[in-house]
Amino acid sequence: MGQIFSPLLNEQEMKLLKLSTWLFRLSLCLFFLSSCEKEKSNTPSNTTSNSQIDVYIAGTETRGNTSIAKYWKNQSPINLTDGSHPAEARAIFVFRNDVYVAGWEDNGTYDVATYWKNGAPIRLSDGSKDAHAVAISVVGNDVYVAGIERSYTCNAPGGIGFISLYWKNGKPFNASDGNYDAYAFGIAVSGNDVYVAGTEYNTTGYFGTYWKNGSPVRLSDFFTAVEANSIAISGNDVYVAGTDYNYGGTTAKFWKNGTDVHLTDDLNSYADCVAVSGKDVYVCGSESGIAKYWKNGNVVKLDSSGSHANSIAVSGNQVYAAGIKTKGAHSIARLWKNGTAVDLSDGTFDNNARGVFLAPR
Repeated sequence: MGQIFSPLLNEQEMKLLKLSTWLFRLSLCLFFLSSCEKEKSNTPSNTTSNSQIDVYIAGTETRGNTSIAKYWKNQSPINLTDGSHPAEARAIFVFRNDVYVAGWEDNGTYDVATYWKNGAPIRLSDGSKDAHAVAISVVGNDVYVAGIERSYTCNAPGGIGFISLYWKNGKPFNASDGNYDAYAFGIAVSGNDVYVAGTEYNTTGYFGTYWKNGSPVRLSDFFTAVEANSIAISGNDVYVAGTDYNYGGTTAKFWKNGTDVHLTDDLNSYADCVAVSGKDVYVCGSESGIAKYWKNGNVVKLDSSGSHANSIAVSGNQVYAAGIKTKGAHSIARLWKNGTAVDLSDGTFDNNARGVFLAPR
């Protein structure tokens, strides 16, 4: 789900609290925006058939006025930053025993788009303007990272000026053309094609979009409010999960090759991630503040109220989802394996689990 900068970022990410709506979040324009390893196509939400797996989860811990980028390997936390500057981890990918985590870290003035390889930071933006990395995919020797960056030459209405882009091995490529404010939330790579999912804004509304090699594919028209949060490629099919902010509420759905699939009649529902395993399509999110996922349109409840699933991954018949749950005065990062909850944090500080990746041992 698209969010933008600190200090309100963590509040906006608490989708489970349902305090922010699409129009509110995008109208602020101050805050940015939230892994299947295959040789042919790689997506941020992964599937694997290997029964012996390690579970990696990217997330963020908030401590007062600062935040720490981190990840968990099999429930053991590993901090990527020390909290001296606010930072956030948005997505994770594991390839050939290397762990890649995408996010951002504040340099004292601006947020710097960053990914960490085995804990070492690699800066994607120059620190002269705000930028976030939000999704990551690794194919062979190539590292693809999707994100957004403020562009002062952007022609977007209102002069806000955010562009959607991706970096390939550190080199930036614009996904959007700058005619509208654009926010990237997901990335997938298939062969030589790079797909970036997100949302564009003009004076009439917000419209869901994905870009294939920089060419936009509209999932909604200019007079609706739709957010495209995640993308997966399976063969020749393109799957996008997102949220429709129309009809008096928010509705979770996904699109297959541009055709939308209705998941629920709940007008307080969100879809944040899609994963494809064989002929099965998994979408995770929430309904009325309860973490859930849909398998081929059939809903599976994961938790009680005050929860939200941000990411989903599949290994054979095992379904893993990562997200957030309110517990007492704080939010905790949570993993669900086949519906069984595993707490990743103890509630001392606010934590959120943003991305899950399954890596064969």
